[in-house]
Amino acid sequence: MYREMTIYGFGLDPATRLPVIILYDALTDLKAPLWLNSGDLVSIATDLIGRELSGGKESVDLVKAILENLCLTPERVFIDDQDDGGYRSTLLFSSPDGESVMPFAPPEAILMALRFTLPVMVSSTLLERLILPAGASDRVSGGEWGAYEEVLEKLDPKEMGKFPM
Repeated sequence: MYREMTIYGFGLDPATRLPVIILYDALTDLKAPLWLNSGDLVSIATDLIGRELSGGKESVDLVKAILENLCLTPERVFIDDQDDGGYRSTLLFSSPDGESVMPFAPPEAILMALRFTLPVMVSSTLLERLILPAGASDRVSGGEWGAYEEVLEKLDPKEMGKFPM
């Protein structure tokens, strides 16, 4: 089972100092962190900044042009749990011949979701781990996890930085 979410913003996890993407479910007002490694963040930031800097009307989005030429329309990003604690992501595309699913690395899937304003479908097992990872109460002392949850609940997109959403 999947929950439809959107990319709410980017931040830095105060406890782990790792980059995090905040996913948001508007129906339930649920916010969930999706941790990234620094390399993933650099990849996403480079793409976002590069597109902003080259924002001329004459520039061509290569990915968009290729997808249009192949008659593929990106529909949804799916993010699933992996046994090793990481994430696995796929994209659902529609075409005149039907639908197809293709695996993508999580940073590329996030970029596709941002570029095409796609919903992010998060598996319920991953969402449970994101909301309260296994052993979090053991790893986070002195009620720090509760403080982190409180920060997520009160998060305002204006405080997240100036990345285009």
